[in-house]
Amino acid sequence: MKNTLVLLLAGILTLSLFSCGESKKSDDKKENKCETLEDLEDKYIGKDFKDCDEFIKAAEEMLKVYYITIDKAVDGDKEAELDVNEFNDFFLYFQNTAEEFESKCPEQFDIFYNKHYTKTDEYIDKLIWLKSDENEYEDYELYNMPGSTEGIYDMSDEDWIETEGELEEELLH
Repeated sequence: MKNTLVLLLAGILTLSLFSCGESKKSDDKKENKCETLEDLEDKYIGKDFKDCDEFIKAAEEMLKVYYITIDKAVDGDKEAELDVNEFNDFFLYFQNTAEEFESKCPEQFDIFYNKHYTKTDEYIDKLIWLKSDENEYEDYELYNMPGSTEGIYDMSDEDWIETEGELEEELLH
């Protein structure tokens, strides 16, 4: 069940990739790096991407910002927690573009998927913890301690099915 959830999230993340438009710049110009969801929206909503390389490079930056935002939310940043929820809509905005580029250069996307599979798997636990309404632990580290009877590794099949359904619904809507 966990593998299905990981693959689902990885698929949605991958399908919703977009370009950050980092073209080659002169040495005296700084790159315009995104640090928040708002930065990403300002930079990429409405952007036309010229090729797979540009798109994947942007996806790298997007995932970096997404992971940082998840970490901030886990640490108690309420604004970051709201942004984590809004990332789903942001990803969906770029889904058609991602599918188009993936069909043009599947080998590059396979490399990208393999590179980010493990990292995405690490963040699944954090996303589940953030989405849990019945979370008894205020601290993620306590929740995910080895031997914890409340951790996701001790979930029953029924709990996994319910959690997977909730995450899938949230990611698709």
